[in-house]
Amino acid sequence: MQILLIGAFIFMAFQIFNGSKGPTDTRSRSEVWQAMVKQNREMLDLDIAKNLPIYNQKVDEDLKTSKLTADEAKTEKLKAVVLVSATQFRSGQAWNIDAKVDRAYQTLAGPFEAERNHERWSEPVAVRGESGAVTQSSAKELYGNVVADLSVRNEKAIVWGIFPGHALIDALVKATGSRPWFSYAFAGFLLAMVVRGIIWPLAWKQYMWGRKMSQLGPMVKEIQEKYKDKKTGQVKDQQAMGAETMALYKEYGINPLAGCAPMLIQMPLFLMVYQCMWKYKFDFVQGYFLWVHPGSQSFLGIPLAPNLGERDYILVFIYMVSMIVTTLLQPVSDPTQVRQQRMIGVTMAVVFGIGMFFWPGLPSAFVLYWIFTNILATIQALIVYRMPMPPLEKVQTTKGGSFPSQSVINVDPDFFGKDGGSGATRKRRK
Repeated sequence: MQILLIGAFIFMAFQIFNGSKGPTDTRSRSEVWQAMVKQNREMLDLDIAKNLPIYNQKVDEDLKTSKLTADEAKTEKLKAVVLVSATQFRSGQAWNIDAKVDRAYQTLAGPFEAERNHERWSEPVAVRGESGAVTQSSAKELYGNVVADLSVRNEKAIVWGIFPGHALIDALVKATGSRPWFSYAFAGFLLAMVVRGIIWPLAWKQYMWGRKMSQLGPMVKEIQEKYKDKKTGQVKDQQAMGAETMALYKEYGINPLAGCAPMLIQMPLFLMVYQCMWKYKFDFVQGYFLWVHPGSQSFLGIPLAPNLGERDYILVFIYMVSMIVTTLLQPVSDPTQVRQQRMIGVTMAVVFGIGMFFWPGLPSAFVLYWIFTNILATIQALIVYRMPMPPLEKVQTTKGGSFPSQSVINVDPDFFGKDGGSGATRKRRK
């Protein structure tokens, strides 16, 4: 699962930073713009979105050849964004599809963070309005209209047809008086408490499974050494080694894939909570948290978010650190490859954390909730790892028996092999 996730992240990063290597578009910038104006008139929201990166590329080419100044290039790109977002917004209203309206917001989210304090944010652009007539709309005006429309839709939306997402988060905020300096951040903590409480039985099983797998580590390593060529270090008979390893798991009644099931069962709950918070994203602008407040400017050159509805880079960094710590405490499926699996987990955490720095429109309230979740997950993991672990019991033998741990039975040190346990394990199994 970890390998698949990190592979997906690497693939998406490659697509984002490299893009498609298809045939070069030979149209001029004005020709692409005219095509986009036509698509705006005909309300072709999907087609015009495809032309946006092409238009931006043409702008960059004109900037390199000094046909445009840097300021003019930014203005041209913002005009194109307004045209695309207006088309998506109009299409979403015409078809009454929330996803299309949300797509219009996402198109504007990045420029909102970068350009909202510049005068070009208020410059009008000729677009087709709701009635189809040509109107003059600035990015500021369009952004306000999209947010207002989407806010109403989010309040009425039912997540997965079951949960009133906006009402659920709003109830947590109102439970502490809807206080800007406390309630919105504390709602994230309450939600994290509820979620971790619900999944605690599954998380406990996953952690205990990991500890049992670690107990089998010396015996699994012994089997691997048995089939490894001493000269080359390669496994001579992969199939036989796998069969004997599976027989060992069966002997002690442990399913090596059992740790995946609790994780997969938890995923729908995490996705549902994310959707609920997404429906409440515009209300989070009313909340603050420590340095995240309207008076914030920057810290050591790092811009600070004015509210919990906007992205804060310091919170993103703290989340990345908390995610790495949580990953290091997660159980592994193969106790003989702990280092490799830990490295994969940490790499995935770093890649995902870095990706959040480039996620436009990411509310800080989301990041704060994920930080609380990781802290609680870390506490739960430490509690489980401090619990006494009974010795493994054989379940597939006629006589029964157990694999004792060195911590609870006093034995002669000479009884153990050079590796600190394999010799004892071999004699016990015989």
